Amino acid sequence: MQEGRVWRTVGALSLAAVLVVGAVQTWAVAVQQQTVSERTYPVAVTRVVLDTGPAAVVVRPGAEGQVVVRRRLDWTVRKPVVAAEILGSTLTVAMRCNQLLPGVDVSCGALIELEVPPSVAVEGQGSSGSLQVSGLSGEVRLSSNSGEIRMNGISGSVVARTTSGSVRGTGLSSSHVEVGATSGSVSLDFARPPHLVDVGATSGSVELVVPKGSRYAITGEAGSGSRHVDPLLADPSSPDRIRVAVTSGSVNAVSSNG
Repeated sequence: MQEGRVWRTVGALSLAAVLVVGAVQTWAVAVQQQTVSERTYPVAVTRVVLDTGPAAVVVRPGAEGQVVVRRRLDWTVRKPVVAAEILGSTLTVAMRCNQLLPGVDVSCGALIELEVPPSVAVEGQGSSGSLQVSGLSGEVRLSSNSGEIRMNGISGSVVARTTSGSVRGTGLSSSHVEVGATSGSVSLDFARPPHLVDVGATSGSVELVVPKGSRYAITGEAGSGSRHVDPLLADPSSPDRIRVAVTSGSVNAVSSNG
């Protein structure tokens, strides 16, 4: 009898906890809030540092000698905090959510858009949010846990890391690109022949598209996955190199017409 009462008590408490969490989440949907703001900083920055957690971030080229920061914040109970700070020639942007209760998701997010001088270098990290950088000539160094990293029209060197997210590059003119993925996918499309591409993935897929007529010294392995490399790309004597190592995923490397 005593054991039965204990189990009934535990069950009642568990049910109550589930109901409370469910009620909080349902109420949160009903009181969704949003604010939009924009600020221009008349400062010539050369470097942007991101620590933006779940936020979606877009970095694009803007006017020289200034930085434009746009924020769209979404929340229910507690407004997220986005801080933009300029120290010297470095702009640091950080975002964090203020949770109501540990483990209770009451919806917190942000879209952060930055317009920066085209030659600015960008580095930083996100958790579940996406990071997108377009049209810059500075160095790009990004990491993410489960969010997407997307690069469009980048001409500076690239280093990108993801755990379970994806890395996408289109119209790349970068001479050096280094990408690492644990269980995510990698897709890189080059507008100009790169000098060095180094991609490592554990269980994800890798796809490379390089300009027609370019040749590379190609190395790497595909483990238990499939591997297809266009024979016309291979030239062991080429100074340009492609290395792709995948443990259990697939590899596909082709020219832009293939």
